[in-house]
Amino acid sequence: MKIIFASRVAAENLTGDWSDWSVISITEPVVSKLSLEPVKFKNSFMSELHLQFNDSFHGAIVFNQPEQKFATTEDAQKIVKFIEENQESDGFFVHCKQGVSRSAAIAKYLALRFSESFNDAYQDYNKELFDLLVQEHKNLKVM
Repeated sequence: MKIIFASRVAAENLTGDWSDWSVISITEPVVSKLSLEPVKFKNSFMSELHLQFNDSFHGAIVFNQPEQKFATTEDAQKIVKFIEENQESDGFFVHCKQGVSRSAAIAKYLALRFSESFNDAYQDYNKELFDLLVQEHKNLKVM
């Protein structure tokens, strides 16, 4: 299973054939007009999941955002279900705004789910989101 996580800018500038890949697109719900617009991919994917939630920055609250919506159990359920329904994809491309925390948490979960390697030295993933995904995984007993 191929797993890539990246920024929104990288996602919007992808070239090549991604028609056998699935994408998980994470955007912010309220931050700016740009974050309210869906990502405009230049190419098509086999399947797409679009979710909106803020990054929790490992438990820290971002005070300059008027409203914050963090990942919920429902978001984790949607992600795990999407992954299970699309496990025949050639790979999963996951993006968030910066391509550092939320997308990395999902990529780390994907690596766990499909027994792939993930750089254990990489610690910038969103631990709260990863924990939600692991818990939902256990609830579904998908492995």
